[in-house]
Amino acid sequence: MIHFNEEQTKDIIEMYNTGMSANNIGTKFGVGEKPIYRILKNNNVEIVNNGLYKTIYPISDLDLLSAYNDYITNKSMNGLQEKYRVPTSALSSKFIRAGYKLLSVVECQRKYSFNEDFFSEITLASSYWAGFIAADGCISDRIGNSKTLTITLSEKDKEHIEKLREIIGYTGPISKRIAKIKKPVLKEYGAYSMSIISNSICNALGRVFNIYPRKTYNLFPPDISDYGCKIEFARGLIDGDGNISNKSISLCNTKSICYWLLYLVKSHGIETAVIPHKIKRTKSAYVVVFYGNRLSKKVCDFIYSKAPESCRLERKYNKAMELICQ
Repeated sequence: MIHFNEEQTKDIIEMYNTGMSANNIGTKFGVGEKPIYRILKNNNVEIVNNGLYKTIYPISDLDLLSAYNDYITNKSMNGLQEKYRVPTSALSSKFIRAGYKLLSVVECQRKYSFNEDFFSEITLASSYWAGFIAADGCISDRIGNSKTLTITLSEKDKEHIEKLREIIGYTGPISKRIAKIKKPVLKEYGAYSMSIISNSICNALGRVFNIYPRKTYNLFPPDISDYGCKIEFARGLIDGDGNISNKSISLCNTKSICYWLLYLVKSHGIETAVIPHKIKRTKSAYVVVFYGNRLSKKVCDFIYSKAPESCRLERKYNKAMELICQ
């Protein structure tokens, strides 16, 4: 049996604690890995399922929280081993046992930060922006890639994208681009676009608000019970896909969304001449129109009168206020 003196034993444990494998340590001392495992086991080392040995590294709850905060901030385990004297593999295991979420590879590579839980709960703000995304946003889910939320608006509505960026804390850029409309004739116009790569946000939009990729013909109303949140969602829809004129307010969307808006307005006690069969189908969608000065005023007042600045498209809000004040 191979014997190691006290100083050699100390060196073996220290090298192992810094991440060196038992095989490499054995090579350094001219022995196989089994004698190294025996030394480690005899010095408070326990065996794990994969047959290797791993030191039980003590770390306080406070230091573990501090290490996790460093990990989230830097999006990397680099430097943690030296700072906390615990191998990164051991820290990962301790994070998991403590209930801390490890970042995915995509999240570690992400350049920009934002509130990934913004759409995870139904609130007034999340309901409005979910409605707007349902109308004017795009979720892509190409195979092998993370899901991406993209919003593109014309130059005159750049301020609205900036509102969304601020409310979710997105640190990435808003890009200027040339957008194209193919029908009825090809037309180019200046636009601003913001893209957020996030499975968490895109999955929450689907799970909570029924907003999925390829939603143009497959958008259904969300299961929202709070009345105020329903109004916010409706305003988001109209800001994105609606139209307000001097004598009418309308929404172009899927059949189920148009019916949902119609019944929401009626549930508020607004008598309307719009009946189900008046929801007409266009070439690619359905449209519901609240026509007439008196009716359109009531609908605009219902949808827009209490709209907070952070949850309204100023251009349409101003139209609604003009219509109400006529």
